[in-house]
Amino acid sequence: MSWVGDGQQGLEAGGEDISAPKTGLLGGLRGLAVLVTWLRDTLRQPLGYRLARLRPNVLRRRSPATRAAIHDLVAGLARDPEIKAFLLPDDEILVIHHQTDGPRVLAALNAIRALDPRDRACSAPLELGRDSPLVAWSQITAEGESLLAWAEQALSEALSKTGPLGTLGGPEIGLDAPLLASGAGDRGVSRGRPLTPEGLAKLENALVLADLSNQVRRQRMVMIGEGGALTPVMTELFVDIGELRQTIAPQVDLFSNAWLFRRFTATLDQRMTAFIGGYVAAVETPAVSLNLNVATLLGPGFGPLREVSRRFPQMTLIVELRLDDVMADLPAYLFAREYLHHLGFKVLIDGLGPQAMLWLDRKRLGADYLKAQWSHDLGAMVDTAEGAALAERIRASGSAKTILCRCDDSHAVEVGRKLGCGVFQGFYLDDLLREGRAHDVGGRREEGG
Repeated sequence: MSWVGDGQQGLEAGGEDISAPKTGLLGGLRGLAVLVTWLRDTLRQPLGYRLARLRPNVLRRRSPATRAAIHDLVAGLARDPEIKAFLLPDDEILVIHHQTDGPRVLAALNAIRALDPRDRACSAPLELGRDSPLVAWSQITAEGESLLAWAEQALSEALSKTGPLGTLGGPEIGLDAPLLASGAGDRGVSRGRPLTPEGLAKLENALVLADLSNQVRRQRMVMIGEGGALTPVMTELFVDIGELRQTIAPQVDLFSNAWLFRRFTATLDQRMTAFIGGYVAAVETPAVSLNLNVATLLGPGFGPLREVSRRFPQMTLIVELRLDDVMADLPAYLFAREYLHHLGFKVLIDGLGPQAMLWLDRKRLGADYLKAQWSHDLGAMVDTAEGAALAERIRASGSAKTILCRCDDSHAVEVGRKLGCGVFQGFYLDDLLREGRAHDVGGRREEGG
């Protein structure tokens, strides 16, 4: 899919801008700015997003009423915080959505097709992932970099005509921060203002006011049995930091200061645990995991989780702790671990790369589970001496105690199985579970399923 086009159409200051808050469909300079910020953040995070590029310009009848109806249908999707919609040049519309929201997006696009079923471009029902004259599909993993490069160039060219921007208003901008910073990089747009103590205070106030109930995500972890059959064994409940950033502070780089970011996540923990009971009640697997900080476990924010454990005695509650948080204060971790085990919780250490897996001893740390992150480095290691040592380490730790996450295709799962991992998590498994399919053991299914 090519993103090359007349980047100025509808982008200049005097041009049409349909980015009004009432629609949720972003266009013009502000839409491009949000698209650039969102892509830069998302490309650093675990991926699982599809792109649907809607091309109303192929329709023979493009009356103002039809155009308004199309925009209304897409804007209805865009009111969901997990779905982003942007007006592109030539009146095309880009809908970015998580793979799990594919059926909802498809339903809206088929409603657009039904506006004029006699048109040759609308003659057949649309299908997920299958291109048609009206809609082209792709994956962020395949198209994200080229889309970002196009959006940055279009924004840079527009800014060269309109002059520097101060702040871009609108509901997507949670903090009063400038889009552009002086001395920005060669690409012309800042990655965001560094997080400062003053900015952290604003963020914490925003967290108090924000409705986080629609920010909680869940993702199952599975074991793979004979014939590739999937058995869900755990469900992770978490708040996607990238999506939350877009809601309350899209122009602040939350990751610029590790210590302030840890303080931010501790505050987030307290907000999340306050209403987590309802989400735990909806989990269908025998175990549920929550991402928390060590400091949260030792403070008043842990109280609601103790109440949850009393309400659901049949459920195994697992606390996921990041490796950097554990190592930042090892005595605090050891105390928290004993406290958790005394209350019947399990402990999982998260955020492990290949090298950390080689030296980390789960049993000596007293953790119940380790979670490794899939990466191409892990794939390159599998047939080396280091890979053999890692497989032996995983075998000694326990296959069922080692989880491989961020599995976005079948190759990642097969590498994990070869190394001895027994539990898997990722968008590829999400797709298989949703579609009721088994994993292709020994094969290699195309990415995105």
